[in-house]
Amino acid sequence: SCMNTSCIFCQIIEKTLPAQIVYESEEVMAFLDIYPVHPGHVLIVPKVHAETVMELGGEGFARVRSEEHTSE
Repeated sequence: SCMNTSCIFCQIIEKTLPAQIVYESEEVMAFLDIYPVHPGHVLIVPKVHAETVMELGGEGFARVRSEEHTSE
């Protein structure tokens, strides 16, 4: 689980901040963007804290990408 209490994404994953969740698995959570580029814009974030995609590593990034296609 996310443990960085100053991270807005971790707060959403821990459900201490509200969000319109559209998909959730053990690995990721997907929710509507509060400032969408286009209507229905969804953010898919891993359930582990990472400052950058590079911190996820190849395997972590692959899991997020895999879930992206699962949620379609």
